[in-house]
Amino acid sequence: MRVFDRIGPQIQAKESIGKRTRRGKTFFLGKKQFPCATCHPGAYYADQRVHVVLPKDQREYGTVDPDCATCNGEGWVLKDQWRHLSYMTPLHYLDDDGVWQDIDLTPIRDGPYFVIDRAPFVLRVAYDRPEAWYEGRETGKRAHFWASGKRQTRWDEDQQRFVWRDVAKDADVTLLVRPMSVLAETWLKSANAPHKALWDYEGGADPVYSAQDAEGRKAEWTGNEWTGRVSEIVDRRTRQRRWVETPSYPVRIV
Repeated sequence: MRVFDRIGPQIQAKESIGKRTRRGKTFFLGKKQFPCATCHPGAYYADQRVHVVLPKDQREYGTVDPDCATCNGEGWVLKDQWRHLSYMTPLHYLDDDGVWQDIDLTPIRDGPYFVIDRAPFVLRVAYDRPEAWYEGRETGKRAHFWASGKRQTRWDEDQQRFVWRDVAKDADVTLLVRPMSVLAETWLKSANAPHKALWDYEGGADPVYSAQDAEGRKAEWTGNEWTGRVSEIVDRRTRQRRWVETPSYPVRIV
């Protein structure tokens, strides 16, 4: 199940296919004026492809203009040229004072909770059990997640998710944290695991579950339970499929 929040005007730039280096990307730019044109009256996209080197430490090659941020873009002064780079992944969020801030999904320990509040939402996660509370900054949308069992909460920094092991027989639950959303996942590690999502949820519409096995094959659902079967292609020319009872584990339910 997924919960997400809108974070402001989305300004997208298509990445040019074909021009790419190990440390840089080419962005295809079209004519568009950004909201930051008030402080940079000439800040327009140009009808050209601009190749910008984006090393790990970008400040060696350019200077960020703090007054020219958007939710998924930032202003850069590069070799006496001003450019507004727009990324497909959000970079910033509007804080309670209406100021753009960098998104940081690193959780902070606050008493019995982990807290992520440098984002378009505020997320509180219990330290000793699979339970979490979500609130969107702009919309005020609220959601509550919980699963049964007492398990120590572990933060997986590489995968950007909270993990609870063996909350049921051969089953784990995780809470994946993204710049715009939070995704509750159930991982079934064998055929002995419960064939259903282990997260409960309140806030908004009833969740609609889907699942796939380790090979990416779609799982078959009846009501709120997985039948144990997955879809397999039997004729690649016609793309004809059939349901088979030989899933590859783990099976991921969202």
